[in-house]
Amino acid sequence: MSMARPKQLYEADFYAWTQEQARELRRLARTRPDVPLDLAHIAEEIQDLGKSEYKAAAVTLPAECPYTLDQVLSAWLPEGVPTSP
Repeated sequence: MSMARPKQLYEADFYAWTQEQARELRRLARTRPDVPLDLAHIAEEIQDLGKSEYKAAAVTLPAECPYTLDQVLSAWLPEGVPTSP
């Protein structure tokens, strides 16, 4: 994996980045058991951080975005079509 890929993924999709980093840390723990780091727990913490951020966004976005979504839909839908139920 190139260094550009994780940086780009981090900037574009934090959740996917955390999941990929956790996978790579677990792989490293399997292939290099002599590394003096608790890679399994570090991987778990990074993965959990991504899940927490994802859940927080899933709760916050619906409350924050209805107006924005209505604006986007009204720009795409024909005039007179309602954008919300």
